[in-house]
Amino acid sequence: MWAYSNNGVHSLPARGARPSRGNLPPAIRRALALANPLRWLRAWQQREATVQELYGLDDRTLADLGITQGDFPRILEGSFRRGE
Repeated sequence: MWAYSNNGVHSLPARGARPSRGNLPPAIRRALALANPLRWLRAWQQREATVQELYGLDDRTLADLGITQGDFPRILEGSFRRGE
């Protein structure tokens, strides 16, 4: 099925189809990850690796990327958009 909007033509899922996890809001994806302890552990390890990598960057590199240390929490939660 197709849906038409001001932003273009989009394909809609079939009735009763399960949404893909990529289309779910971050809060629901986190809740689903917590339902499985191994997924939770992998997500935590990935987050910790990201934290270590971000805090390992110097100020010049951060400036080149267009981010500051104040942007780190939004980067980690996945809501960061450059220029906001």
